Amino acid sequence: MQHNQTIGKRGEDIVVRELEKSGFVVLARNCRIGNIGEIDCIARRGDRVHIIEVKTRTSALFGVPELAVTMQKRQRMWKAWQAARAMHGTDWGVSYHTPVQFDVAAVTLLPDRAQLLWYRDIEIGR
Repeated sequence: MQHNQTIGKRGEDIVVRELEKSGFVVLARNCRIGNIGEIDCIARRGDRVHIIEVKTRTSALFGVPELAVTMQKRQRMWKAWQAARAMHGTDWGVSYHTPVQFDVAAVTLLPDRAQLLWYRDIEIGR
């Protein structure tokens, strides 16, 4: 596994642990949808599904993680969600009427701890 992939996986693991501690059920991780893209995490709490993009950095040298989620990336997230819902919705108990929100989890891995900032219900730009 390459260095960036290892860092990304560490960030995703941190986010999944926080989700589970907060009462979420994780439906899928790293859900690849053909050439459309990948959804880092799909989770559910109550009747709402959360599509979560996780961005992880080890410093702010190349910018804070959340700024890496561009409008183009958010639009790909929407397309990937539509395809994932069509393919797996029945298995997940999700229909076209299920409320969905898009979140960004920004993780900065510091030498002694991880900092997690959560941006909930971001504008997706459909």
